[in-house]
Amino acid sequence: EALVEYETPGAGDWYLLPRQNKREYAFAPLIYPIQGKDTIMASFIVPIMQGDQFYGITGVDFPIGFVQQIVDNVNLYDGTAQAVLLTGTGDLLAVRNHPDLVTKPASEVYQNFNETLQQRLVNGEAFTSLSADGKYLLAFSPIRIGATGTYWSFGLIIPLEKITAASTATAINQTLISVGLTVLALIL
Repeated sequence: EALVEYETPGAGDWYLLPRQNKREYAFAPLIYPIQGKDTIMASFIVPIMQGDQFYGITGVDFPIGFVQQIVDNVNLYDGTAQAVLLTGTGDLLAVRNHPDLVTKPASEVYQNFNETLQQRLVNGEAFTSLSADGKYLLAFSPIRIGATGTYWSFGLIIPLEKITAASTATAINQTLISVGLTVLALIL
């Protein structure tokens, strides 16, 4: 389909920003009508340059649906871990078993999503933290997007009780053995 509004600020940023700043860009999520159907896309754009002269852009548009399928296949801790792909600006690109959350803000999934957390994502940091209620481990791993200088992040939300289940069971077993040995020693 013919591209429209490429000279309109906002709607045409996919063309205007690479022309103006002469660098690569990644735009996502974008809702783009294709054959009359709104499709959620990611666009990866590179300016065509010779020296300082701008000649145009080249790029690739990907429907984000394939990313949702990949994230849906993440099955950790008996399916209790939540997998998330999000942009550095905090837009959700894919949420395991929740395609309805695509394009929503990260606060829909992360209760304590704030500017500090977002800045760490923008900086492309890999890190872990606890949820506000202390029940979940949040793990983030950056995904560098070409030479754009931007990062997306793959995140996991894992219930702490699932992570500590094996050590809790071992501690209970050791306690029961200790109590049993103590009772046996007292009887003897």
